Amino acid sequence: MEGSRTYLSSLPFLVDTLNSVQKIRQSTGNRVAHLELQGKSDPVVLTRHKELQDLEDRLVSDIVPIIKAHPTWEWASRVKGVGPENLAKVVGLIEKVEEDEAHGIELFSTPSKVVRYCGFAVIDGKAEKRQSGEKTHYNSELRSMLWRLGGNLLKAKGKFYEAYLHHKEYLEHRAEANGVKIMATPSGKFCPQCAKEVKVKTARFCPDCASKLALKTEPEGILFQGHLHNQALRYMIRLFIIMLDTAWREELGLPVREPYPVEKLGHSRVFKPEDFVDKS
Repeated sequence: MEGSRTYLSSLPFLVDTLNSVQKIRQSTGNRVAHLELQGKSDPVVLTRHKELQDLEDRLVSDIVPIIKAHPTWEWASRVKGVGPENLAKVVGLIEKVEEDEAHGIELFSTPSKVVRYCGFAVIDGKAEKRQSGEKTHYNSELRSMLWRLGGNLLKAKGKFYEAYLHHKEYLEHRAEANGVKIMATPSGKFCPQCAKEVKVKTARFCPDCASKLALKTEPEGILFQGHLHNQALRYMIRLFIIMLDTAWREELGLPVREPYPVEKLGHSRVFKPEDFVDKS
């Protein structure tokens, strides 16, 4: 057991290294592409780019057997859109948290605490954001990894995608019931007075009513489709985090707490990890 724990403990290091190598590899790849557009080539840059790609591949090959031995894999491997690499980038950053003899999911006593550390908490009805001059309560890199994984869950069109659609439909009905108009997110500027998009780049005033133009800030009574999408996507990612937490704790034999809305607010709908399994 101790040997297995030591083996798994290398996951945070490998994930950190992989993320760093990928950033440098992408940077050199951009340099290669830039030179190609100019009809030029730099053999040194090309060589280093290939070496970085080879190192990235080796790191992924190191990570795969470790994540497949992880307590989360039995559940996550049966969810469409989740693979060894994107799961490792989430789990590895949670495993990185250590305090005394405990580490990883053991340090989060409730699902809400895991969700907050991942950067997807809702505070007073709004998504938590970084405040200037204040210490953040979440891991920004972990949040980025979860946004990427969320995109994969959408593309896979599995059970989590269905949850996204269901919540998006709920948000649409709620908006309509409150008299809120849903409209396409403006690509340019927006006229609050006319409640429409104005396709200009430099003008400060609406050509129709002369009101001052705004950027993509939603005026009262308007909900942009992009905002609606992000709300539903955040909900889906929070749901994934809670299911991951539950499956992880169950595999380790740790106590499992109900999510905050169920335990504290009296909500009756309880999801289980098995509800989101797409593959047997």
